[in-house]
Amino acid sequence: MCLLFDFKGVIEYLDDRVTYINARQLHYSDITFFNQIDFDGPRLAQFISRTPILADCDAHVEFDDSTAIVRLPSPLNRFAIGISCREPDWQLSSVAQVFNTCLPPLSTIEDLYIDHRYSQLVWKKDAIENTLWLELLRRFPAVKNLYLSKDFVPGIAAALQKFVATAWYCGRSPRNRCATYRGRSPRNRGDVA
Repeated sequence: MCLLFDFKGVIEYLDDRVTYINARQLHYSDITFFNQIDFDGPRLAQFISRTPILADCDAHVEFDDSTAIVRLPSPLNRFAIGISCREPDWQLSSVAQVFNTCLPPLSTIEDLYIDHRYSQLVWKKDAIENTLWLELLRRFPAVKNLYLSKDFVPGIAAALQKFVATAWYCGRSPRNRCATYRGRSPRNRGDVA
């Protein structure tokens, strides 16, 4: 039997409901928040930490014209959190907040994919955005392979340069590799540049 959990709404409503769900039996979880500014949901964080989503999975962060989505697919389970919003800075900030408040530490994820499906890319590539990228990337300490949509490379590279400079200054050598991919789908690893 495959158990599914699909929610669309605000975190306050979801936070009250997840205490009654046996998360260990779920095979598919899809959560979408609408116009959410604050992602403080302690029960949701506990629910997610009880969900067997982090075994043998990659992380996919995807942005489009109306949503930002975090997917943690694995061979046995599928987990996704989406944030419905249009402003790119708000999307990036919301994803970083979700990682900081709702998701357990992602210390086992080695492959991170960051992609966009915007009809027209509107990122500003400024210092605030670079800080937000860095905040997001710090949630993945074990990442060995970073697959980026080529349009995100300048902003993320600037954030990583700041991180690498800090790591060298603190006496830690960065061990992660970075790759970019061409096209929309990172599934075909032959496309890695």
